[in-house]
Amino acid sequence: MLFQAEILAHQEEGTLERILRICRHRKFAIFKFSAAVDRERALVRIQLEGESERPFILLARQLEKLLEVVEVAAAAPRCELLPKAKARVKAEAIETRPYVGQVRRTVYASSSQG
Repeated sequence: MLFQAEILAHQEEGTLERILRICRHRKFAIFKFSAAVDRERALVRIQLEGESERPFILLARQLEKLLEVVEVAAAAPRCELLPKAKARVKAEAIETRPYVGQVRRTVYASSSQG
């Protein structure tokens, strides 16, 4: 599935690296990347084009969690992205696999067995 996205973020050291790292870890291939800096407002506008088998909303949710990111928006009609408030509701509709066989255990800070 192809996607085009526009990200507005604060211009800080390492911001671009963090955004690209999330894309790579989430298996989103980036074909085109451009960034423009607004020095007056200390913001950077990033435009991404890429492809993935996963829905773009999954990447958008992860990017919104970064402190530097102000806004994530779809830049083309071929990928659907809702505003932040509605994105969480749409994300709940995405089919998720149940955690089968996952074992939780208590970790104690003072114990060497944790």
